[in-house]
Amino acid sequence: MEEYVDTYYDYMDGELVIPPKDGITRIIEDREYILEMIHPRKHQLTQETTTEMVGHYTLTITYSYENQNWVIEDRHLEVHEIG
Repeated sequence: MEEYVDTYYDYMDGELVIPPKDGITRIIEDREYILEMIHPRKHQLTQETTTEMVGHYTLTITYSYENQNWVIEDRHLEVHEIG
């Protein structure tokens, strides 16, 4: 039981709390982003933003059109140092 508590909880101000855990970094639709057409079957979406979980970052996703579907070809996350 102690291993479970140590893994999933933090002890803060005399209480056990569940700390935020990073999930997949994704495009935040209601924030500004840039969508560029590299060619008709390849587009690149870039978003620079800041969140509490990750901090300041740039997410770049390249999509390609294959077999009548848009698929993720490449995904790159760059976390910027603050300071």
